[in-house]
Amino acid sequence: MSRPREPRFFKNEDFEFLTNIALASSAYRASETGEVLAAVAAIEDGDRETWFAAWSAAAERVQGFADATGGVSAADAYLRAATYWGMASAGALGTRDPERFTPSWRAGRDAWAKAAALLGAETVAIPYEDTALP
Repeated sequence: MSRPREPRFFKNEDFEFLTNIALASSAYRASETGEVLAAVAAIEDGDRETWFAAWSAAAERVQGFADATGGVSAADAYLRAATYWGMASAGALGTRDPERFTPSWRAGRDAWAKAAALLGAETVAIPYEDTALP
């Protein structure tokens, strides 16, 4: 007897893996299941353009909410925006405009820093060669 197939969102292994990471991030307030499912619904399997567009739209929407609010709600929203920007940047290099990787990665880093500041987290800089890694 064959085993029943596991439910999947995508046949594309990268998309499936990253979607599962995004869903699992909800356990740490770094995503919301409904937001992830809404983004996934807008993505064509294996199409990095729709992947980038869907996750960028989710990140912009959630970050807009964070910018307009304060306190824990804003911190949680910045944390989710950081996750969604990370998802967008993960697909950027396979798009028609791979130059979008750096701005989307930076947007995620900045959203993470805003969340950390609002949550009272300590940030550190680790010396590395002639620079420091945040």
